[in-house]
Amino acid sequence: MLLRTGTTRVRQGVDIIFRDMVSSGKPYPEYRSYNDAVTLTMYSSIDDMNFVKFIANEQNSRQKNFSLQELMILRYLTDNGKTTFSDLKTIVQSDEDDTRKSCNTLLNDGLIELSGREYMLTARVYEKVKNDVDYTRDKAIQYLKAKEMITEYIKQKGTISNEKVRELCGFSRRQARYTLDKMRKEEIIEIVGAGRSSKYVLK
Repeated sequence: MLLRTGTTRVRQGVDIIFRDMVSSGKPYPEYRSYNDAVTLTMYSSIDDMNFVKFIANEQNSRQKNFSLQELMILRYLTDNGKTTFSDLKTIVQSDEDDTRKSCNTLLNDGLIELSGREYMLTARVYEKVKNDVDYTRDKAIQYLKAKEMITEYIKQKGTISNEKVRELCGFSRRQARYTLDKMRKEEIIEIVGAGRSSKYVLK
């Protein structure tokens, strides 16, 4: 947990410590506050050597260092797979604008991607810090969840549109189309109508 109290100089020092620890693949430092003192515990063991190598290679190729917020986002997604923007804002302990800026930088650099309403590492990063099996598994879980929600919605309402799928699952237009096309190939649903008036029903 970051210590965001005190003077600007203290906060900068804390940020430097955290950035060095995260980029080195070590556990976060632990702060404990008492009535008249604060203790800081730092660990020397490296949790994830693949993450350390990935960060070093990326910073070398980019010719610039990741910000602390970017490092924390990458480390959290490496450890946890997916999370929402709201959770990331809490994790990096920053305001919405700064968190959004960090996410957009990582998105533009092709290091993370949006999967519905959640952020996850891209396949390229999975290959470096985890493996492509994890990436495929996480994408498969996303599809299964979406398929279940879409099927349940159609059972209740009779039909569903691409727009409703985007709203229901938090998808982009492309993600919604991909999911609906996949469900059609599996002969779960079929399309009725054409153009903007087209709907999907259970087959």
